[in-house]
Amino acid sequence: MINFPLAVTLDTNIFHAAKYDFSERSVLSLLVEYVEKGRIKLFLSDIVIQEAKRHIIQQVDDAYSCAQRFTKDLNKMISQEVTTHFELDRLYNFVKNKKEQERLKEKRVSDFDRFLRRSNAQLLKTELIDLEKVIDDYFQMKPPFENNSKKRKEFPDAFIASQINNMFGDDETIAIISNDNGFVSACQTAPNHLFFDSLRKLYDCINQEEVSYKDTFEMIKELKMYISFLISEYIKDNNSIDVQGLSYDKDGIESGFDYNAFYVDSVFGISIKEWTVDEISERTFIATLLCNAKIVADCFYEDYDNAPWDSEKKEFVFVNTINNKETHSADFSCRIEIDRKTKEVKIYPFTISLSDASMENRRRVDELESTSYDQEFYDMEREEMGFIALNKYESFLEDNLSNSRMEHDIVQLFKKINTVYRNFDDFMAEYDALIRVLETDNTNAVAIQLSEKLKDISDFPAITNDSIPEEDKECILQWCKDKLEKAERVCELGLPDTINFGETIVIQGLDLDKLLLTIDEIRLNPKEGEEETIAVSISNMKEKIGEGQISLIVGYQHFDDEGQATDGLEDSIDYDYSEIIDTLCGFLDKQYTILNQEKDIFSVIESVINCYE
Repeated sequence: MINFPLAVTLDTNIFHAAKYDFSERSVLSLLVEYVEKGRIKLFLSDIVIQEAKRHIIQQVDDAYSCAQRFTKDLNKMISQEVTTHFELDRLYNFVKNKKEQERLKEKRVSDFDRFLRRSNAQLLKTELIDLEKVIDDYFQMKPPFENNSKKRKEFPDAFIASQINNMFGDDETIAIISNDNGFVSACQTAPNHLFFDSLRKLYDCINQEEVSYKDTFEMIKELKMYISFLISEYIKDNNSIDVQGLSYDKDGIESGFDYNAFYVDSVFGISIKEWTVDEISERTFIATLLCNAKIVADCFYEDYDNAPWDSEKKEFVFVNTINNKETHSADFSCRIEIDRKTKEVKIYPFTISLSDASMENRRRVDELESTSYDQEFYDMEREEMGFIALNKYESFLEDNLSNSRMEHDIVQLFKKINTVYRNFDDFMAEYDALIRVLETDNTNAVAIQLSEKLKDISDFPAITNDSIPEEDKECILQWCKDKLEKAERVCELGLPDTINFGETIVIQGLDLDKLLLTIDEIRLNPKEGEEETIAVSISNMKEKIGEGQISLIVGYQHFDDEGQATDGLEDSIDYDYSEIIDTLCGFLDKQYTILNQEKDIFSVIESVINCYE
């Protein structure tokens, strides 16, 4: 059981891990909110503050060096007119203008000072350092001096640990946030020290004290499949990956490729391994998720090593651009915000770093796509015999799907669901009219009639007497606004009239539940006589609840030595989707049930307000 406010102190590496981001909804800004709520009391060593300011200034210097390299490379490739088109003038000004760099340093340090003021950070001053004990620990090689080769560099950690120990003693609890094992070991001399290697784990521990924590945790589990889908779409739709093509060994020897461009080809296999709850408010909560994803990226570099050099002009004759296709299994974290009422999920911006550590495979695209004359001749023979060329099966599948019974059956159900959605156009108009009536002098009379007629078919607020208190009037009006908001939300929904490979379709229910219909991407390596399968699945927001597949048989015809046909198979595609249809039919029946309930409510409201309009 934690007693609040909880004393908390941060090591410099925690600020560094948060990239000194003090913007709204950042991890550090949440710390300020916990202070304002009385959950945390922040203590910072003056050493940490000075180190943080030094790192902030270094961060700007690093940004300058990076911008300088970028603009230098850019000038080699494009004209000033193009840079103006991309609105890069401010970046150029930052590189050229020393005053601009100094202003940015001042602003970033000012942002940090503002954070210190808003968090009401209490200073741990140098007077708290027990210098004699620190020196004894140094000579006795006690933490954090146990690493002989670097022990002089550990004095700042030892000083900070001394400040903490002398400030809080053995009685008061202090949460120490650090991912530095040496510093943590130096602080572990008192039983009242709590250790967290990140702010998100501290927030999760605090939120476990909240009554709604269990419900919040369960909601993430309930929405796990849907969240994975949203993360996948975010990665595809945003510049959220950074491919590090170069790597360095322990001697600083460089290897790999200096990529100048990279694009996400596909994202699949998203898994959410664990999560922590950062903040819980009345209607929403913020959580940090630890995830893994399979990411295939097209990466490009200029092949200067094999480019011909013109010794007279002192320039390359031409430089080929090489495309590598890399497959990565990437671990990453991201933050989400969930509305408990609507179950809507917001993904906060994040970046995934792809490097040698995450890479599973790398191949040049021209090696993948080169076609031999033998292969071309073989495909021509296949087409002459009425088979599909091996390099045309992807188009064959796409064309077949668009004319298949599976697409027809699924789209027909989509049309019925769309018809359900359209009913809410009338509901929206009626709830809007009801709100206008309730805002007149007829509020009491209308509310009493509605309460009586709707008591058995809805959750309309109950009214027990003719005199309605203002508080109850507000509840009635809020009920109407919630109904109007729901109707508006449903009116915006609509399902497509086609289905495609590599697509997930979100099917929104009237009760805020969702189904996800997914047809996997086409990933073929067709060989005659073999079967290729593409998964089809339907999930609720938590897990798969129906599966099917599209099966392709690669046709062939063999001949004996005399040219007579022997064994063979025709090209064929088979669709197994009965579980998908059954799930959609069950979903549609549920929507009809909810729709009929809404129609009953609509009829009552219509009959009542017609008397007052």
